[in-house]
Amino acid sequence: MTLGDDHDGLPSRAESLIRTVETIGSRFVVGDTGRHMQHDDFAERGRILGDHLRAALLLSDEAHYAAAFVVLRTALEHHLVDRLVLLANRYVQVYPVKKANAALEDRRLRALKAGPRPDIVRWSMDNGKMNVIVKGLYPQGSLGHGLTVSPYYFVVDQYDPFTGRPWHIGQIAGPFVPVGDRRRKATEAKALWDSLFVYDKLKRNLKLNHLLTLRQAIQLDTHYGFLSAYGHGAGQAYRLLYGHNTPSSIGVRDHYASELVHLYVVTIASEEILAFARMAKRPPVLRLANWAATQTDIAAAKSATRYFWFFSETPQILDRVNEVHTRLARRKEPWTVPPQDPMAIQANRVKYYVNPLVRLKELHRDMTEMTSGQTSPALFPRPDAYR
Repeated sequence: MTLGDDHDGLPSRAESLIRTVETIGSRFVVGDTGRHMQHDDFAERGRILGDHLRAALLLSDEAHYAAAFVVLRTALEHHLVDRLVLLANRYVQVYPVKKANAALEDRRLRALKAGPRPDIVRWSMDNGKMNVIVKGLYPQGSLGHGLTVSPYYFVVDQYDPFTGRPWHIGQIAGPFVPVGDRRRKATEAKALWDSLFVYDKLKRNLKLNHLLTLRQAIQLDTHYGFLSAYGHGAGQAYRLLYGHNTPSSIGVRDHYASELVHLYVVTIASEEILAFARMAKRPPVLRLANWAATQTDIAAAKSATRYFWFFSETPQILDRVNEVHTRLARRKEPWTVPPQDPMAIQANRVKYYVNPLVRLKELHRDMTEMTSGQTSPALFPRPDAYR
């Protein structure tokens, strides 16, 4: 946690990690396997993510904190997509099936799984649609051999986001192509993206590929919701950040908002680098130069920011005290319950927090709940944390 407004070593850690994300392509060591196109594409995605993270820091440095949070939501989504693009090997095929044909389709899938499609894992019907989970490392429809490439890589690379909205095709100008063809292309593009990469489907596919635990999904929802509040222009979000007075404190430097931006940058950059390193170990293996130093850099950054408790299992004393209070609030007569030691609660039983900015400020001050007697000492006390 940072005490001074210079945030101690946090800015230098953020800069170092961003530089690694931006230049990871320069670390490639061409060995017996050679250099493959997807590796260069992955490195380019890293450069783009690094650009987002650097932009967030620049906005924060100029006290444009709400704008920085908006950019960070984009960076977070970019990283989540990269987890799938770099590491996933399962995806869901969804198509309509009439209820009367469900048994026939079930028999067809069983025959495929037992014969030419052993990559089919399982399937289920849901609201008139068949959901088929396919395990594969190759483009859809091919079992393939050799290279380990995420099926999402082909989708994100080929998806065209500029086909227009299907329902607008008849009202917008286009090339000398039949309107029906344009509408079909737009419909297919939207359906493809919506089935894989909109936020809820993105989470589903990450969990399907064991790239996001249930606990991490709760953490992710908290931070995605917090950052989205600024992207959606929620008044409560702006008042939390800039105060209730008119005019507000827009443009005034704020220690806690700045610290939070740095924490997001370090966390997202670290997770992106770790995902890239996991990808590099899959065939075709990609050797990365000076990787031991990078691992040391990431370990130090994670240690310095562990109090953020995002994509990790590191609740602080404040979180443990809040867990005690959550349990007490369920009792009809909480004052009759013997005091509980917060540190005796297992880390994986401590419930997650709801507001990253409020919690960060609370971590900077001593807190005592008079009824329960529970105390949470400040990790790094700051006098302005009491305002």
